[in-house]
Amino acid sequence: MSAMMSSLTSCTAEVAEICYFAKFYFLGANYSPFITKKYIKESSNNIVFSSLIPEDIYRATLMKSKILLKLDARNIEATHVMEAMAAKTQVIIYNGHAKKDSYLKDGENCYIRDGIYDLATCIEKYLKGKLPSTISSAYDFVKAKFNLVESGNRLVKIYRSIL
Repeated sequence: MSAMMSSLTSCTAEVAEICYFAKFYFLGANYSPFITKKYIKESSNNIVFSSLIPEDIYRATLMKSKILLKLDARNIEATHVMEAMAAKTQVIIYNGHAKKDSYLKDGENCYIRDGIYDLATCIEKYLKGKLPSTISSAYDFVKAKFNLVESGNRLVKIYRSIL
């Protein structure tokens, strides 16, 4: 069972330790080697770190992951959250960072949890099939909001211009 983390925060290691039964993949951000080494040193063996990866590997990992785990408040409505919804990956957000007027709705198109143990319980219940998926409604939302093919083509252009 795997989950993809979208950010490194002070609770990264703690969440992975509590959810020892899952494998977490942290991909994509370009943190300094000092910060990455710090997190690797503090983290349990069930987190795999890879700072910079090609976009096709990022997308394949996103599509194969059971969960996108959003642990920080920065860019809560970022593109990668919508990408996860479009890829039919369950989105779980920590600490209620979603704004009241946000498109992110707890129990409707994602799960939003306020505490680390509540977050870990949500992850465990979801991975064990004891919590219903919000993937379908999340995908329907993204599909209605965007032309996914057109948006995908725009994202490819953006990512290629960055890399």
